[in-house]
Amino acid sequence: MARVKPGVWFRMTEPLTKASASQMASDLRNSYRRRLESLRMSGVVVGERWEAEYGNDPTDSDPTHFYVWFRLITPAPSTFLAQGVTR
Repeated sequence: MARVKPGVWFRMTEPLTKASASQMASDLRNSYRRRLESLRMSGVVVGERWEAEYGNDPTDSDPTHFYVWFRLITPAPSTFLAQGVTR
């Protein structure tokens, strides 16, 4: 869905620990600098740039639940999408 609506913020549905949410947001933000083989997540396409933040959600009263919000800021070049270069 995020690729269909670049620039729109989405929230991951499952709550995470603070450490996991922080790491996931960092991995997504920095995915464009890393080799696909070294990423700890799947679905990232070469050439994409993502913005990601983490924190508590006001709709969830549990202070131990953290969420990741993300949005696509630079789509992958169409040549990578046509070749299916993803991890």
